[in-house]
Amino acid sequence: MRIHIRLILAVFVIEVFFTSCLSFSGKIKECDSLQVNYLLASSEAADKYLITSDDRIVFSVNESDYFKLKVFIAGKVSDALPGNENVFNPFHTDEGICALQDFEGDEAFIPLNGHLRNALADRIVRNIFTLSSEKLVIEMKNEKVLFLYDPTLKNLKTIMTGFGKINGLAANDNCIVISSDNNLNLYDYNSGRLFPVAGNLVGEKLNPFLSGTSLFFVNNDVSEYYSVYTLDISNTLEIKPAEIFSRPHDIRMPKVKGDNLYYVEIINSEYLLKRTNFSTKESETLISEGVVYNFDFYNDTLISYIYSDLNTPKSLCLYNTLKKSSLNISGTSVTQNIGASFIQSSGAVSGAWYLADTLKPVKGIILYIHPGFHSDFSPRWDYLLMNLCANGYSILAPNYPGSCGFGKSFTSLSEEDAVSDLIGWKEYIQQEYKDKPVYCLSASSGNMLMERLLTDNYKGVRAGISLFGVPGSDYDYKCKIPSLYILGENDPVVNYNARYSRLASMQGGNKLKLISYSDEGHWFRKKKNSGDAIGEILRFFCRN
Repeated sequence: MRIHIRLILAVFVIEVFFTSCLSFSGKIKECDSLQVNYLLASSEAADKYLITSDDRIVFSVNESDYFKLKVFIAGKVSDALPGNENVFNPFHTDEGICALQDFEGDEAFIPLNGHLRNALADRIVRNIFTLSSEKLVIEMKNEKVLFLYDPTLKNLKTIMTGFGKINGLAANDNCIVISSDNNLNLYDYNSGRLFPVAGNLVGEKLNPFLSGTSLFFVNNDVSEYYSVYTLDISNTLEIKPAEIFSRPHDIRMPKVKGDNLYYVEIINSEYLLKRTNFSTKESETLISEGVVYNFDFYNDTLISYIYSDLNTPKSLCLYNTLKKSSLNISGTSVTQNIGASFIQSSGAVSGAWYLADTLKPVKGIILYIHPGFHSDFSPRWDYLLMNLCANGYSILAPNYPGSCGFGKSFTSLSEEDAVSDLIGWKEYIQQEYKDKPVYCLSASSGNMLMERLLTDNYKGVRAGISLFGVPGSDYDYKCKIPSLYILGENDPVVNYNARYSRLASMQGGNKLKLISYSDEGHWFRKKKNSGDAIGEILRFFCRN
């Protein structure tokens, strides 16, 4: 065995060869000197932002190699907390705006505020929620405990324990409603007690929103899709939740303003912002394409929201309900020629998005297996995928069985169903694009499905690429085609040392190549690293 280590852009690139080194043929030399055409790297915003009582919007944005805090007020954007790098999840304390900081990409978040750090004894935080009272609800990372922190009194109080994951919460002056796992709980400030809410409904009760004493949330217990429920929290022990709104698609994030219900409707994995009038029952689409990640009422006429589409890296935007127009306040659109279409295949159960540069000849087709077994693939900006398209590779991304947004029956399908579906899509590509080479690309937990797919159905696939891939546990994968594994050495999800050891022992001969980035976690944060990885992937495709 020979291990060769070289330094690229201050990143250690580890190449493992199990037999002889590849000969430097003309083809290899040509691929090594391959010219990569990069799209402009635009800034990208993080999901969480804060609206303060004085109408500031504080958000985190990555303009190059780290996230920094910005503030929007009166039509202008300026720096907040200058000099602090990799800050996220802005919140408010008695000392003003603060944030969580993560240096290594390992999601080991610590608050910048010294009083809060002391109260938490320097323990690692997962999330912080700022209430209208400017008290904080704190979810810890390595402990199943939820704290309530009063910045004025600087005291910490436990309000819930024993949960798996906090999905979201809502609060008013009297209580906090907490969505966790499959439960809704109400924490009463006065009594300090925790009460179960909507216990008669089975399954997740997501996206709680309070309007006075009316609680709104979504659930799919008695329907195929998530629909909107409401109940009066002043009498939660006696009044059962009532379903008030449904669509033939999943609904998320119900919020009420005046006589209108605002919500996100998921249609073919596009997350569209809509509203329906309670009185007239008339519906209106506000954002008609792409992905709305979350939204809030900034004032009487403006809605703030995080958004992305094929031309827009994830951005903080404002929608004017009077002018019916949007303004991007954190970034800019990217000019490119990548188009997307949603397709069905007779050989597969799922639908898929097909992405391609409309002005360039197709060099090959990439079967992309999205991360998160119960997540989905949406037509939105992804710097790595967009650059692969811009360099001549088309991408077919199925929302395989288990993906969300297509009804609970589809989401409840098994991993075996997903693999069978991916086989159908592989055969579809080979039939429809007979003259084009086929590749596989996966990210995170999508790697488990890719390895299962390629165990017995690797024929006709030129190469496989795994990005920060979660390893499978119930099978012993053997590398049968050229495979490139890209890892982050600070990955909080995939243990780098264990993963490296397992890959190094994998039977792959000279088919297997490993690349790791010493300053990344479970995805790319630094543009120079993602740019380097794009080049490595394109050269790997070229060689194979």
